[in-house]
Amino acid sequence: MHIQISTDTSVDYSSKYMNYIKAVLKETDVESGHFEFNFVSKRTIKELNKLYLNKTYITDIITFNLGDSDTIIADIYICPEKALENATDLNHSSTDEIKTLIIHGVLHLLGYNDQTEHEKKIMFNEQNRILDKLSYET
Repeated sequence: MHIQISTDTSVDYSSKYMNYIKAVLKETDVESGHFEFNFVSKRTIKELNKLYLNKTYITDIITFNLGDSDTIIADIYICPEKALENATDLNHSSTDEIKTLIIHGVLHLLGYNDQTEHEKKIMFNEQNRILDKLSYET
């Protein structure tokens, strides 16, 4: 398994989240693949959202699997600025919000969706289960 973390911001996210990413992948039984976690500015994520998803707003995460269900080749883009806004709205820390987004991105790679209310319920239940378990373990 290969995990890479990059950023276009001044914060070193690699040292802060590498072990957490590994724990999420282990908890979701992912044993192989290539994962690139990119921490990007609002400007970058908005451009990606427009270019690849034809949406014109700033989002918190965009996940692409360039492989298939057997061989994950992932590009995950997380916007820490948007995560901070979410954290403020939800009354928790930006670290907890980024951890939630990491889980969310990995679940998308595993086939979870959040387009309908039913899909959201299933995905968010699993997301919260993993978040709670890993919070308890660390």
